[in-house]
Amino acid sequence: MAILSVENRAGGVAKTTTATALGLGLARKLAPQGGKALIIDLDPQGDSAATMLGLRPGSRCVSNLLDGRTDLRTAVKQNVMSADREAEDGPSRPGLFVLPASDRLVEAKTGMVEEVGREVQRLINSGRTDYHNFPTIASLFVQRLGPLTKIFDFIILDCPPTLDAFQQAVHAFADAAVVPTQLDFKSARATFKHAQGIITDQKNGIECHVAYLVPVMVDPRLNLTQAMMERFQKEGYARRMAPPIPRSVRVSEAPARGGQTILEYEPSHPASVAYQQLIDMVATDYGIGERNYV
Repeated sequence: MAILSVENRAGGVAKTTTATALGLGLARKLAPQGGKALIIDLDPQGDSAATMLGLRPGSRCVSNLLDGRTDLRTAVKQNVMSADREAEDGPSRPGLFVLPASDRLVEAKTGMVEEVGREVQRLINSGRTDYHNFPTIASLFVQRLGPLTKIFDFIILDCPPTLDAFQQAVHAFADAAVVPTQLDFKSARATFKHAQGIITDQKNGIECHVAYLVPVMVDPRLNLTQAMMERFQKEGYARRMAPPIPRSVRVSEAPARGGQTILEYEPSHPASVAYQQLIDMVATDYGIGERNYV
């Protein structure tokens, strides 16, 4: 079982596109052995992952698990969606599930902060001084979503473009990070800062690390593309670099064509081939396809 967060403080770097492609590709590898992959959307700006896959989440939201008001079994049943749309003549996706987000996630995050604050105050008032055992946003996040690891074999976290206490909670939950980035100066600068934030969390005892750096929307004709690739390699990311995802209107067209990923819309497209190489890298690193999951 593994958990990958797809993240970058920079916006517009194809995080959701990468998360859905990874989720679909890993589900395809897991399903024949009875395994299941789950995409958790953690971006309160909208139900991007579900919408990109052509799903209608309605009132389903990850906030209904994070607020702790409903028992886990009921919350999972009411909020986790199958992404398999074969019954409606859509894409066949056995083994792929989505836990959508909505703007109610903002309220859930605020509620978690208040809940932790109340409990910390209660412990202080009781005379406790073992502060390292006090609850945190991270520990509450792991407590609420942790049981999903017993239901699903691989979890992909589609993260918002932030680096706050909630993102630190993601790092406490995830095993490793997938960081998509454009190869322009502004995006690269944000990516370096984001990676440094993960390194800082590691120094504080969190094991999450940058496992894959994914260049996206790449135009190989530009001199800047090669210059940025070389810079990332010099900064120590050579072994973590995934195959570049080429810039193409076909990638952005895919969701509008019946809620498809580029892997489904045009499987032989160079972007599909590059994403499949990333999927194969992840599958190899985590031993997917080497055992039965039933």
